[in-house]
Order: sequence, then structure tokens, then C-alpha cells
Amino acid sequence: MLAYTVDMVLSKRTTADEARAIAELCRMMEKNMARCERELEAMARRR
Repeated sequence: MLAYTVDMVLSKRTTADEARAIAELCRMMEKNMARCERELEAMARRR
């Protein structure tokens, strides 16, 4: 996703501000995935 965003900026299909927003969204998604994985692991250990 980030590589695609960089490509879009370099080819002027999006703005730097939009690219920053996409990067922030990716960071949030990564954090949410990590939290979800920890919750699933904790549930698996309880079984």
C-alpha cells in the first residue's frame, strides 16, 4: 500500500497531503492488526 502511494505521488496522481493521510491510515491499520492478533492469542491460550 505504501509503495503504491509513493508511486502515485511520483506520478502526480495524488498529492503529498493525501499520501500523508494514507500513511497515517496504514499506521492505524497496523496497530489495530497487532492488537487483534494479541487478543486472538490470549483467547487461544485460555482454551
